Amino acid sequence: MAVDPHPEYFSNSLARELNAPVEEVYHHHAHAVSLLFEHDLEGPCLFAVFDGTGYGTDGTIWGGEFLLADRASFSRLAHVGLFHLPGGEAAIREPVRILAGLLASELSIPQDLVPLLGEYGEQYRLWLEAVAKGINSPRTSSAGRLFDAAAAAVGFTRRVTFEGEAAMWLEGIADTEEYGTYAYLYDESDPLVINPSSLILEVARDILSGTPREKVAARFHNSMAQMIAWTIVRLSVQTGITTVGLSGGCFQNRLLTERSLEALVAKGLSVLLHQDVPPNDGGLATGQAVAALTKVQKG
Repeated sequence: MAVDPHPEYFSNSLARELNAPVEEVYHHHAHAVSLLFEHDLEGPCLFAVFDGTGYGTDGTIWGGEFLLADRASFSRLAHVGLFHLPGGEAAIREPVRILAGLLASELSIPQDLVPLLGEYGEQYRLWLEAVAKGINSPRTSSAGRLFDAAAAAVGFTRRVTFEGEAAMWLEGIADTEEYGTYAYLYDESDPLVINPSSLILEVARDILSGTPREKVAARFHNSMAQMIAWTIVRLSVQTGITTVGLSGGCFQNRLLTERSLEALVAKGLSVLLHQDVPPNDGGLATGQAVAALTKVQKG
């Protein structure tokens, strides 16, 4: 039985009651393996696996991952830096909470940035206090939640009604003729860490300077694509691997996928994209099954 190792998943506990061997397959490894399977490859290849939520090996919520993976195993070489989700699930329903956490410095948001919170401008202090006290504010490296925060900065300050709504809105308004980008910071470490606050602050300041939201939305997409390409190129030089894959729900975003593909191909890399197996969780079971079978066959 192949299971996600998340300790609270019903499928995990059920599998262990069925008196059959159990193989654990981590969420983001399954995404990568689903792409290897679709292209009939064993690996190892480099991957950017970007999505909303997945249980990581350190017990945190992953979602902005750069992996070196084959069908049986993986290692995390880089990732989006951890940031808080004030209110936990409430932050997914109200992306402005994520924005507040990313704009904050030492429990405070600069006054010139507070207008970006819209009608929530009086509530953010309670959210940040909860973060400081470690109350229902899990940390994540999620690229999907980073898209939510960018959408909130650009103007999506209402509640979402379905998964991915804020990110879809941001993609929908983006000016596809805009190719500007924002600066982003890296923390030199192992694994390499991309600073999420630096990018969101760039988005926020651009909006406040009066730049049309359509251009800001496009610049965020372009910056994410350039960040993916820069990181992958660095890891390619480090590992000698030149075949890379893009998987995870964020790559349902056509603009992000096309701009990432352009940037990677321009660097001479061979890029794997999903065509038959969905990049989002619709393809997860395929990756889990293939990874589990491979591990069993290898003993």
